[in-house]
Amino acid sequence: MKYFLIVLLAIIFVVAIEFAIYLFFAFCNWEINWIPNTGVFVRFIYAFTSYAGAFIGVSLSKNCVSDFFED
Repeated sequence: MKYFLIVLLAIIFVVAIEFAIYLFFAFCNWEINWIPNTGVFVRFIYAFTSYAGAFIGVSLSKNCVSDFFED
């Protein structure tokens, strides 16, 4: 049950974090038609924050569940 909750929370956290990152970049680049017309630097920052957001979501879910299930 512990690992099921870790996976479930990881999916939820990663989706929520990635959605927030996507919206932030979409609103910052509203007038330039999002990713296809942006520069390389903006794409790099988006990719870096997306990977960081995924790792943060997984570690956050593992932290939450491990605090709940004390071994």
